[in-house]
Amino acid sequence: RMRKRSMELWPEWIKDLSNYDPKLRIHKPLIKLARSETEKEFFEKLLERKKNDDLYSIPQEDVKEMFPNLSVKNYGALISPFDGRIDPIRLQNCLRKALINDKVKLIAQQIIDINRNKSDNAYKWSVVQADGEIIDADIIIICAALDTNNLLNKIGHSLNIEPILGQALTIKVDSMMLNNWPGVLSVNNFNLIKYRKNELIIGATLETGFTASRIEFESMKRLNGIAPEWIQKGEITSQWSGIRAKPIGKPAPILEQLEKGLIVASGHYRNGILLAPSTAEWIQETLKK
Repeated sequence: RMRKRSMELWPEWIKDLSNYDPKLRIHKPLIKLARSETEKEFFEKLLERKKNDDLYSIPQEDVKEMFPNLSVKNYGALISPFDGRIDPIRLQNCLRKALINDKVKLIAQQIIDINRNKSDNAYKWSVVQADGEIIDADIIIICAALDTNNLLNKIGHSLNIEPILGQALTIKVDSMMLNNWPGVLSVNNFNLIKYRKNELIIGATLETGFTASRIEFESMKRLNGIAPEWIQKGEITSQWSGIRAKPIGKPAPILEQLEKGLIVASGHYRNGILLAPSTAEWIQETLKK
């Protein structure tokens, strides 16, 4: 439900936020190639079950025509015309400008502690910044990924969250190889995204813990063994890694009001941008209660 609601809200967000940057948009569509006959059958069952306009199948002959240079074993594909990607840096810049425009005070300080105030205090909570300044508040909303527990543990709460590291890279390729590229092409569990005219982003790995594996990185560039030569030989222009916060034993994200005025909206795992609008809506509704 959250995903569906976010997809309804994103066009509204884009319309408002593009006032700060006209180039902000959703790059569509998302195409996912089937990896095997088994996955092809799974796609067919999924389409039969959903019976709506959000997903379509792409026959094998059309996949070959769309991606003649990909040269992976072809079992057909799914296309989601409304899914895609948003440039995360461009999005964050627009959100920051929108907050400033709405007179929201932005504080560039790490929060290192949360305390319950004494009953005679006008505010229930206080947060301590790294520079020592203390801010009193009636409501605290924690969106701190893995650092969530560092704050909650000090006031007697804890959430089951684990770190999942992801590596990604950018390679330079012949621009002809990226003609008619979709917003996102998903191949063998990796996303391939056209970046500029002749660069391709490939990501991301799924690695438990905080330490990046060189083996996983090399496997990613080979798309787990099925990458065409032009991808394998592409010049790596950048590489990076990041940590996602994944809830243990329950779906992402964690949306909970632990106490009156203490709200957690965290642990989005790999869907932080996708679920941002519906998360914001959930927080808004929670604050009204």
